[in-house]
Amino acid sequence: MAQAASPTPVEAPHPEVVGATALGGSRVGAHPGALAVVVLVAAVLGATAIALAGGGASARSWGQLVTFLVILLLLLPMAPGGLQVPRTVLACAALAAVLGVTLRLTALDISGSSFIVAQLKEDKLQADAKILRDRMRSAAASKAPVHVGTISRQITRTDEAQEILKSDPSVWGVAWGTPRWTSVSLRGSPPLSTASLPQGSYARRALERRGIKPQQIIVSVPMIGLSDAKLPATGQFLGRLAQVWPSYPGALVDVSATDSLEIELRSLGSLKAAWTSNAHRALPMWMTGTLHLVRAISGAELEEGELRCALRAFEAALAQLRPGDNRPLEVAILNNLAVATLYRAGVDLGGKQSRRQAQATFARVTGKGRAKKNAGGEGVRVAAANLRASKGLPPARLRP
Repeated sequence: MAQAASPTPVEAPHPEVVGATALGGSRVGAHPGALAVVVLVAAVLGATAIALAGGGASARSWGQLVTFLVILLLLLPMAPGGLQVPRTVLACAALAAVLGVTLRLTALDISGSSFIVAQLKEDKLQADAKILRDRMRSAAASKAPVHVGTISRQITRTDEAQEILKSDPSVWGVAWGTPRWTSVSLRGSPPLSTASLPQGSYARRALERRGIKPQQIIVSVPMIGLSDAKLPATGQFLGRLAQVWPSYPGALVDVSATDSLEIELRSLGSLKAAWTSNAHRALPMWMTGTLHLVRAISGAELEEGELRCALRAFEAALAQLRPGDNRPLEVAILNNLAVATLYRAGVDLGGKQSRRQAQATFARVTGKGRAKKNAGGEGVRVAAANLRASKGLPPARLRP
């Protein structure tokens, strides 16, 4: 029997060759000590960059980019010594790093955001702010995307938040404060004058017939506040508010298709949670009442059902406020309630009584003393002008 030939021994490949094959020609492991030095130097430079830039989220992104690029630059001279990485791989890695930082900085930027969440006090890592941002985004995900961003800046005063609103027209709200109490500064819109409604509308004819000057309807307030930013309901409330607030003033001008807006506002106003104050719930209720008021008087004839809905919504909104909760919001509710009461005079048998009641409501806003007037802001001046107009008087002269 023929003896089987013994197999020819095959020499095991060297570990460096295996590494080179796996990496497409690179010889990894030739300079492990040098590679450690490279990483250490890059890390030190990145940490220095973060420290110099202040340690914010954008600074950390720049520090990561610096660290990565330094590693790439220090690896290139090592190629003749044995560590060979294809230039294409290095170029793609550098491009990916730059792209990642660019996207990160874009996400941090307030440009294109309808609402932004500032760094909350005692939240150095912005964990609470980012959780609030994500909850706001998801609150309206089923309807329309809401642009919500964060900024690595702590805001402690109203004027600081207003500066952001003035500097970027695309921002409609700024959430700031503390996780325990979060304030939301809102972009304002000018009052809606009944003189701007259609020529043949009941709004214009009814007042002219009784010798009443055009009235101004307040359509925005400067701020609301909510307790406990960590509550899921807080993010849900603000996210749904962010969805409707930018389009609300325009919807009042054209109320032909506002059924979905009414549903959203009523749903928002009915949202309940373990908040220490319900003052913010008065906002969507007041918005609902204002929507009904404009609907009631925009047509050729008065829509009495819409007017009754407006009056009930304003009363419900007032019920959510305690004394001192939100003076500008209280002023806005009372002003629009008084305007609605003026138009009720056209359908009640006691028309003069409704007119006196409207004037008394205006007086609740304007007769609270200097401190109360200042707290009410622009809304007090609007109510004072409406009070004079309801008496058929010309606008008051502005003091020089």
